[in-house]
Amino acid sequence: MGPLLVNHRTEDITMRMSFTHFIARVLPAAAGLTLPMWVSATPPTDQFGSLAYSCAGASSGSGVPVQSIDLASLFKPEDSKCKEAFSPAMALVKAKANHAVSGSSSGSAQAQPGGKLRVRTSNNVTNNGEVGGAIAGFTDVLMIDSPGLTNTSGVLYYRVKVKGTLETHGLSGATLFRILPLVPHRVTFWKDWSAQTDWSQPDVVLNVDETAIVAANFVFGEAFHLTTTAWAISGGGNTHGTVAFDAKDSIRLKGVDHITTYEGAPVTDYTLSSQAGLPW
Repeated sequence: MGPLLVNHRTEDITMRMSFTHFIARVLPAAAGLTLPMWVSATPPTDQFGSLAYSCAGASSGSGVPVQSIDLASLFKPEDSKCKEAFSPAMALVKAKANHAVSGSSSGSAQAQPGGKLRVRTSNNVTNNGEVGGAIAGFTDVLMIDSPGLTNTSGVLYYRVKVKGTLETHGLSGATLFRILPLVPHRVTFWKDWSAQTDWSQPDVVLNVDETAIVAANFVFGEAFHLTTTAWAISGGGNTHGTVAFDAKDSIRLKGVDHITTYEGAPVTDYTLSSQAGLPW
């Protein structure tokens, strides 16, 4: 499919972002940028296509990655299972993993054509340190340009519709769902939802039905790879938890919200081309 060229004129809209740290005692260093040396980000975010990646098993406690799509950074390789699938044709891909350590855990991920994703995780832990994780995503190649701004930096703010549930029951449970954009070597901004339990609040159910706005830096007039990922983690000690964003159209691309210069000035006259022909 050839590039889809779209002309937009938009109003400046203030981005509403929130970042909530994952519970430290379950997954320490939640916002850490450093990944273990044995981990490699696969598949890479500089390849056009769709991906699904899931893991289940013992937690490594190394934190939540924010610069890669590698859920394996959360798991001990000697006591976990991971599955992955990748399609350079942006076709349907699926990945499921199940493993039992002190209880049982699982993850499933699915990427569908047209910018639609599904993820689900669960854990049923009789002791500590077991996690289910899943990530699904797609990488499009975009080019955005505007008169007089070629070769300068800009920020793309775009919408992702999400609908699902985070649920955890027990004394030390934690679940997290994240919409994470990735551009190699450039800054991005993501959106999180989380649910945690403790002695005072042993049961938490969070229903999500909203359109998130996430953002990525780019250079006007230069093609760039943008990977949109949805990923989930469910873990804890003596808990049962699920992250379920796996119904039909649970996660889907809704297109550009607005574009600014690097300094934040609104850009209302621009062109956007998409190699995948997605509904930007």
